[in-house]
This record gives sequence, C-alpha cells and structure tokens, in this order.
Amino acid sequence: MGIQPIDLQTLFTQLDKVGKTQFQQTQAAQLQNAMVHDEISRKQAAQKEAVEKTADLQDELEVRENKEHSSSGGQRRKKKDNSEDSAPEQEKQYFSDPGLGQHIDISG
Repeated sequence: MGIQPIDLQTLFTQLDKVGKTQFQQTQAAQLQNAMVHDEISRKQAAQKEAVEKTADLQDELEVRENKEHSSSGGQRRKKKDNSEDSAPEQEKQYFSDPGLGQHIDISG
C-alpha cells in the first residue's frame, strides 16, 4: 500500500503541530528533572540543618558507668596523694625577695 498524495498533504500541514508537541514533551521532561533536583536539594539542606537524635542509649549507659568508675578512681588517687604527703620528703624551698612589690619605678 503506497502513500497517496492526500496523505502527504495532510502530513505536511500537521508537521507544525507535531513539532510543538515534541518540544513541549522535552520541556516537560526537563522541568520534571529540575523539580526533582530542587526537592533533593531541599531535603539535603533540611538534613544538614536538622539535629539528629542519638540512636543508641547504650552509649549513655556506658558513659554513666565510666563516670562512676572514674569517681571511685579519683578517690583512690586522693588516697595515694595522702599517703605521699605522709611520707618523709624533703620540703620544697621557695626563694622570695622581701622587697618585691615595695618599689614602683616611674622613670619610664
């Protein structure tokens, strides 16, 4: 079955409409891609600014346990310091000038 001249005549008159339709379809696809990109950008910005809640409460429990252990460890350290103070040690001697802070130099 061949193409009749009337078919060609109809086809040529409709080419303008076909071109517009294809152009609109490509623009719609580009617009949809731009909208998806904007939505992704908004979500990423929201995630960046959002404060996230901690996932595990187990970490908090471990921290509390460590604090309890460290406080008892601090008491042990204090006991060691007290035992060192009671041990006979040489006293540290500090030298000081008796005239320190008594004279003001205003000569500039």
